[in-house]
Amino acid sequence: MREPKPRKPSPRRLSDAERAHILEVCHSERFCDSSVREIYATLLDEGIYLASVATIYRILAEVGETRERRRQATHPTRVKPELLATHGHLQSRGGIPSRSRVMSG
Repeated sequence: MREPKPRKPSPRRLSDAERAHILEVCHSERFCDSSVREIYATLLDEGIYLASVATIYRILAEVGETRERRRQATHPTRVKPELLATHGHLQSRGGIPSRSRVMSG
């Protein structure tokens, strides 16, 4: 069985400098909380075209940054409540002693 030949890079592939510039723009203070589509649209409105939306996503994926870009609030982990009865007979009844007779009024 033949070994697959290594693929040649596409001549249309962005250079390392172009990729670094796109990452620099995405990491800038101006766009740090923006989605890729927002970055693309804003730059396009200003007459600047860096790359397609898919290419920007691909570049961000290569460095592991395709998660949510906005700062997210983190909630503290919840602690499972635990029953702390001091006497065994209270624990089996849920901590509340039952009444043996019904009071009539």
